Amino acid sequence: MRNGLFRPQALAAQGPRLHGSVFIQPSMRLGVIASAIVLWSAATITYLSQAQYSRQATVSGWLEPPAGIVKVYADQPGSIIQAVLVTEGQQVRRGEPLIALTVHHNLADGRVAQQSLQHEYQQQLLGLDQQIAYTGTLYQHKHDGLTRDLAALNNEHEALARLKDLAQSQLLLAQRHYQRLAPLSGIHVASREVDAAYAAKLSAEQSLGDKQQALAALTRSLAQTRQALEALPLEQHNALAAFGHKSSEIRQQLVQLQSQSQRILRASRDGVVSNLVAFAGHSQPANTPLLTLTPPDQQVRARFAIPVRAAGFVTQGQQLALRYDAYPYQKFGLHGAVITTLSSAAMLPSEVGPNLINFKEPVYLAEARLEAQQLQAYGQPVTLKSGMTFTADIALGERSLLEWLLEPLLTLSGRLAV
Repeated sequence: MRNGLFRPQALAAQGPRLHGSVFIQPSMRLGVIASAIVLWSAATITYLSQAQYSRQATVSGWLEPPAGIVKVYADQPGSIIQAVLVTEGQQVRRGEPLIALTVHHNLADGRVAQQSLQHEYQQQLLGLDQQIAYTGTLYQHKHDGLTRDLAALNNEHEALARLKDLAQSQLLLAQRHYQRLAPLSGIHVASREVDAAYAAKLSAEQSLGDKQQALAALTRSLAQTRQALEALPLEQHNALAAFGHKSSEIRQQLVQLQSQSQRILRASRDGVVSNLVAFAGHSQPANTPLLTLTPPDQQVRARFAIPVRAAGFVTQGQQLALRYDAYPYQKFGLHGAVITTLSSAAMLPSEVGPNLINFKEPVYLAEARLEAQQLQAYGQPVTLKSGMTFTADIALGERSLLEWLLEPLLTLSGRLAV
C-alpha cells in the first residue's frame, strides 16, 4: 500500500542532476562594495571613538568694576529734589554733597506739617529765651532785695544789741537799788519805796528778757536772710539749667524735623557720577536710583550667574568666550575671560539683589577677569563699560561622540544596575 502521493521510483528519478552541482562565483564589483562598507564602518567607529564632544551651558552676566558701583536713592517716599549739586561725569570725593532733598507732609487743612511744627518749636524757643532773660532780672532783684534786708537786719541787730545792753545796765541798777533798800524796809525806809524798787527791778528784768528774745529772733532772721542770699546763685543756676535743658530738647527736635524735611545725599566713596536722572523740582520714587557712582578707574570685570544644574564641573581658571550684546559676535567676534572666583553657596533669584539680568532659578555667582579692557570696532579701540551685558558658553566636560551616541544605553544600564 502506498503512503505518499508519488511513487518512490518517480521521486528517485528526480534526484540526479543533469549538469552536476551549481557554484555561484562572486563578482569583483560586489567585493569592492563590501570592502568599502567594511572600511567605512571601521573609519566611522574610529572617528566616533576619537572625536571629542564638549558639553556646554550658556550663562548670562554683566560687566562692573571690581569694587562694584554705588546707586544713590531717595531714601524717603515723597521726596522732592531741591537741588542737584553735581553733573554727569563729575568726579567726587567721599562725603561731598550730591543732591538736596525736601520732604513735605500736608495736613488736612492744607498746611505743611513740617512748617507748622517748625513755627511751634521756634515760638517755644523764643518763650524760653524770654524766660531766661526774665530769670536773670528776677534773681537780680531778689539779690538786691535780700542784700537790703540783710543790711537792715544788721542795723536792727546792732540797735537791738545796744538796747539789750541798756536793759541789762538798768537791771543791774535796779537790783542794786533794791538790795540797798530791802534791809532798811520798815526802819529807815518806807515799805512803799522798797516795793517800788522791787517793781522797778522786775520791770528791768522783763525789759531785758524782751530784748533778748527780740535779739534772738532777729539773729535767726538774719541767718535765714544770709542763707537765702548765699543760696540765690545756686537757685538761679538751677533755674537757668532747667530752661537750658528744655531749650536743648526743643532745638534737638527742631534739628530732627529739619533733617527729616531737608536731606543732603552725600557720596559714600570716591567715584565718578553717571546715570544722573535727578532734576530740581521733580519727585523721584524711593526705589529708583537718582545717580550712580562708579570708581575713578575704568577697569571692569565680568560677573555672571551659573544655574545650579550646570555648576557641577565649573572651576576657577576655566576659560570663557564672551559674546557682548552691544557688539554682535558675528561681526566683532568672541572675547576671552578667565574665571577667578566662584561662590560656594547657591542663591535664590530674590537673594541676588538688583542686577541687569533676571534669574528664574537658583544660581551660583561667579567672577571672571577679562583678557582685554577694550575691543576693536571698525578699526578703533572701544573701551568696555560697566553695565554691558553678555552671554558665554561654559564647557561642562568632554567625551567622545561614541559615548554621546551610547549615552542612552549607558544610562539605562546604570539604572538597571542600581
